Amino acid sequence: MATLIPFTSGQMLLDDASLGNPIWSSSKGLRLSADKAISHFIKEYWSPVGTNVVDLTIPLHIARGPGTVVGVEVTAIDTGGSTSILAVDIQKGDNDPTAFATILSSTIALIDTDNNLLVVSGTINDAAYDAGDVFQVVLAMSGTTETMQGLLVAVAFQEHPQDD
Repeated sequence: MATLIPFTSGQMLLDDASLGNPIWSSSKGLRLSADKAISHFIKEYWSPVGTNVVDLTIPLHIARGPGTVVGVEVTAIDTGGSTSILAVDIQKGDNDPTAFATILSSTIALIDTDNNLLVVSGTINDAAYDAGDVFQVVLAMSGTTETMQGLLVAVAFQEHPQDD
C-alpha cells in the first residue's frame, strides 16, 4: 500500500513500487488492453487575428486507432464586414488521403451578422473512423467583403490507442 508523503514543496512523492498495478506492465499479456482505453482529445486549427481568413484546406489529424468524432465547433474573434460568409467543412479520407468526404450533415456557416466569438456547432453525420484515416479542415470564404479574422476550428475525438 502506498504511503502519501505530505505535499509541501510542489511535489508528490510515493513509496517505491506504489504504482505496481499490472495495467502499467510492459508485458503485453499483463497490461490493460487497448480496447479498454479511450483517448479524449481536441485538435484545433486557428488563424491569427490581423490576418483575414482565406480559402484553405489543411490536414488536421491522422488516426492512430479506431475512434469517433464527438464534436465540431467554430468561432471567430471578428466575423468581418458586410457579406463575409465562411463555410467550414471537416473531411475524412478513409485510409485514402486522395478521396476525402465530409463527416458533417452540412458545412458550418459563420456570417458577418453572427456575434463575434459566437460558437457554432456542426452536426456530425459520419462519426466513426479507423486507424489510418486522415482528417482535414476545408475553409471557403465568400462575399464581397471577406474580412473575417481570428478563426478557431475545434474537432473533438475519442480514439482507441493501437494495440501493439
